[in-house]
Amino acid sequence: MTLLKTTKQSPDYSWYAKWCGSICILLAIGVRGAGLSVDADILLSMLGTICWTYVAISWKDRAMMMMNIAAFIFLLPKTVQLFTILF
Repeated sequence: MTLLKTTKQSPDYSWYAKWCGSICILLAIGVRGAGLSVDADILLSMLGTICWTYVAISWKDRAMMMMNIAAFIFLLPKTVQLFTILF
């Protein structure tokens, strides 16, 4: 029986961004699914997208770059509207 060996990443900025982005996106999905706050959903989604865009650029992964930059563009108008109202 062969056990799978996991590789342990050394924690650099992309490692922290990956985990921060994943947690933010999961929280955004939870907020959206529970029907709580649209504002919190947008902000958490935007933060997670920014983190994952950084990871994609660090890893030079074009598919992840395309997906996250598209998500950023789709979320940007509502985020700007939200910050205009708040400040």
